[in-house]
Amino acid sequence: MLRFVQEALVKAGAVSPQARLIHNVTLSTGSTLWLDVGDGAGNWFHVKACRQLSLAEEFDRFRLARERFPAYTAEPVAHTCLAGWSILIARAVDHVTVGAADLAASGHSGESLRRQLIGFFAAAQASAKADILRQDNETFMREAVAYLAASPAVSPPVRELALGLDASVWGDIPAISQHGDLVLNNLARAGDRLIIFDWEDYGVTALAGFDICLLAVSMAGMDAAGVAAIQRSENPADQVWAFAREASAACGLPYATFRALIPVYLLAFRYLKRNYGEEIRARMDAMLGELLP
Repeated sequence: MLRFVQEALVKAGAVSPQARLIHNVTLSTGSTLWLDVGDGAGNWFHVKACRQLSLAEEFDRFRLARERFPAYTAEPVAHTCLAGWSILIARAVDHVTVGAADLAASGHSGESLRRQLIGFFAAAQASAKADILRQDNETFMREAVAYLAASPAVSPPVRELALGLDASVWGDIPAISQHGDLVLNNLARAGDRLIIFDWEDYGVTALAGFDICLLAVSMAGMDAAGVAAIQRSENPADQVWAFAREASAACGLPYATFRALIPVYLLAFRYLKRNYGEEIRARMDAMLGELLP
């Protein structure tokens, strides 16, 4: 595998043919490997390799995200296919994780992170007119509801919630390509800079407010109690998800509308996670089931 990675890095001009790579396998699940690879000269790369699925589309989405949000995104370096492996390489970023307390903190650090976060949502809104990835909201939600209503992998309460949706509620949602998995563990800080990772679902949905909802729910505990608290709070100023009001405004979405759309966003997220592990699907189903009156 290391030889394949070196071939891809050399071809991309990222390392010299004489570089002696060092590596660390950070995670391996099923057919996918994640590695950190260094060239011995201080340059490090993050590598994702998969045998069963092509990472070409993910690389294209990653590259587009880098073009649109260069301040928030690591640099995608190369994608290649070698010996049956699809290999995606990005330049590694030295970072520390960001938690809910960091985003909600008073003082310069917290204010800087929140300002950058709102800047990200504003930049996403600004890019919408030129969006080549943007999914039609009507088509996306029709597909999502059809899947959730018919799949045996979905719990009965979630099917009931999906079938009970009024299709008109998403007709007026602004169309802005979303990150698709903007939860806390995909945020980090490199010095004073906010970094966003994991762009594989970028543009799959364009439901404005979707990313805000995921991050707010993630900060509130990723459970039904947190969701209910967000829905109830007309003024979130004293809550850890206080960013959501200003972020909604940056997307052209009234905060009251955002709160009313939370069940739609969470059903859309459940649809996006349909191929994930049973544990994640069950957790989402339990949370959604508690939203029923």
